[in-house]
Amino acid sequence: MKNKVGIIAGAVAGVVACAAIYVVKKQQPPTPFDEVNDIRTRYSDKEISETELEENNMISEGGVSSLQYEEKIK
Repeated sequence: MKNKVGIIAGAVAGVVACAAIYVVKKQQPPTPFDEVNDIRTRYSDKEISETELEENNMISEGGVSSLQYEEKIK
């Protein structure tokens, strides 16, 4: 009986200790590495959107040049 109470008490103490460590870690200010990773993720999103814009521009320019070519032939 004492072993079961000891195991339950140890498990509860472990859960409380883990929760306390988690709360303390979340309250720490961000490190320079965290800031750099945030900047990288922001720029990676922008690069994708810029690439898509360039792709759309190339497609529209191709369409205009093909129309101009057809008009020259006529």
